Amino acid sequence: MSGLRQLVSLNFEVCATYGTIVHELLHVLGLWHEQSRADRDRYVRVVWNNVVPRFKANFMKTNRVPYLEEDYDYESIMHYFFNAFSKDPEQATLVPKNSAVELFNLGLAFKENRMTKVDIHKLNTIYHCPTDRPASHDDAHHD
Repeated sequence: MSGLRQLVSLNFEVCATYGTIVHELLHVLGLWHEQSRADRDRYVRVVWNNVVPRFKANFMKTNRVPYLEEDYDYESIMHYFFNAFSKDPEQATLVPKNSAVELFNLGLAFKENRMTKVDIHKLNTIYHCPTDRPASHDDAHHD
């Protein structure tokens, strides 16, 4: 991921929520939107005719995602909601292809102000951190 830059924008009047701040900081740390994976068409369908035209670029796939060996994480804090950037908010812009996944579970971790285990594993993979042991209280306190 070295050499790549991402602009982070936080409008504190509109989006100063835990989920938004963590989502944007995870971009800084190297995570991309889950639905931007090159293999995303295996997991979700984009309803292009319901996407607001100026936001269609937000749904483009990228080959820059370095963690394709990870399971697709429908609930990731990095996944858009089912109706993100929709012309009609009652209609989906993203539909899971797996019938066991409910629309409202897309981006569930964002709504619940948490990261998923897959989100955490991706960060550990990017930064070559051990992933075979649980984090301890002492891990969060370094001088």
